[in-house]
Amino acid sequence: MGGKIDMHYIVFSPVYLLMWLYTLITFVPWYLLTDPGKKKTMAKRVKAKSTTGQPEGPYRSVDHFDSLAREDFDGKDTLDKLFKHAVQRFGKADCLGTREVLSEENETQPNGKVFKKLILGKYRWQSYDEVDQVIDHLGSGLAALGQQPRATIALFCETRAEWMVTAQACFRRNFPLVTLYATLGEEAVAYGLKDCGATHLITSAELLETKLKHALGEMPNLKHIIYVDNKTISKTGYPDNVHIHSMQAVQELGAKSENCEWGGNAPNNKHQKDTMSS
Repeated sequence: MGGKIDMHYIVFSPVYLLMWLYTLITFVPWYLLTDPGKKKTMAKRVKAKSTTGQPEGPYRSVDHFDSLAREDFDGKDTLDKLFKHAVQRFGKADCLGTREVLSEENETQPNGKVFKKLILGKYRWQSYDEVDQVIDHLGSGLAALGQQPRATIALFCETRAEWMVTAQACFRRNFPLVTLYATLGEEAVAYGLKDCGATHLITSAELLETKLKHALGEMPNLKHIIYVDNKTISKTGYPDNVHIHSMQAVQELGAKSENCEWGGNAPNNKHQKDTMSS
């Protein structure tokens, strides 16, 4: 048995030696460069303390114990300023990407349920600079349609690039934004829109046709509906007092020189109707 053990070590000793040398050579640079002792100390430090002195808390970070942190970057104290900061830093970089739905397939699951499977195309990207311009034009277009600062605007839409663009446009123009889940039923959506009192609504063509069209009579405050899809919707069956616009048309309205630096006074109804009749 002893002879076998000795032979084992003799055969594998070069391997053990190489492993030991590798460890020695790599350990020293790793230790000097990463400073694991400091990391261990930081990991064990007190990170938060109770503001009341009681175990039940609430707890606050010791780095900002006397006051909560209000800004990640100096002077960037609003959501709009944060996005502008990102535009300045990453202007030409990809910001929002969208994949076109090429087709839909029914996929049967093992339990017998059928789910729709989307066949998607490649991503089409917009840079930070491009998204920033779209935000400016959309905000100006909404303002030209009579949307006022500090007046509620509603967003009832699926998660998509236009959702984020709309949100950023509202932050920039100081339009308080009320969001409604796209999964809500017709009755819940009608209640939400009536309760918030929004005069302007951004939605998708599908949701407009399936969940909003027959409930518009219950939303007396609603005057403008903007759908985000690049398609034409028939106005047949919609109330005469509700104006329906595509997001592209609103952006084009906002890009006009008279609206780009628009200050907030509502234009006359004739201008609205003639401009957005398409």
